[in-house]
Amino acid sequence: METTATQTGGESLSNETEVPGGFTIDTKEKADWFLRKLSEFDAEEAKLKAQGAALMAQLDAMVARNKTDRDAFNGRFCQQFEHFVREQIAQDKKGRRSVLFFHGTAQLRTVPPRLVVESAQDAMTTARAVCPDAVKLETREKFDSTAFLAYATQQFETTGEILPGLRRTEERESFTVKVASAGKQEGGPKEAD
Repeated sequence: METTATQTGGESLSNETEVPGGFTIDTKEKADWFLRKLSEFDAEEAKLKAQGAALMAQLDAMVARNKTDRDAFNGRFCQQFEHFVREQIAQDKKGRRSVLFFHGTAQLRTVPPRLVVESAQDAMTTARAVCPDAVKLETREKFDSTAFLAYATQQFETTGEILPGLRRTEERESFTVKVASAGKQEGGPKEAD
């Protein structure tokens, strides 16, 4: 995992992070300790994310199991329930078409006849011939920044023109720290070239 080291200014460390008082990185050993601590933070983050993913998978399985149980329960008793409700409505002297229960309401209503699509493929073939406005071709634009930047760089190198929507950054130095994964520590200290 790659970590970019930045100065945080006034941010304080949590109580779990132990840092010796007056600590300053002024030796290779202390610099290596700094990198080891970053590696440990990254390993802990990966571990927490994995635990979170496992918990989410367990919750998803529990939700799926609950839905399966609900559907099976509904399938087993819904016809009996509908029959009971129809009997209750038939016995209602005021002509009401619903029955109130503590945990919900059951209602009968008349649904007027209407047309529904039975075969989308057949309906689309017919619609193309008789109602072409009902058939729409959907496309989405997607911006490929890599391709555009390659073209814009070539254009800039050729003409010196910066295309609209772009800006040219100034040359700068970047400081990056690569932290070895926990358990895969690289070899001992190496001298810089």
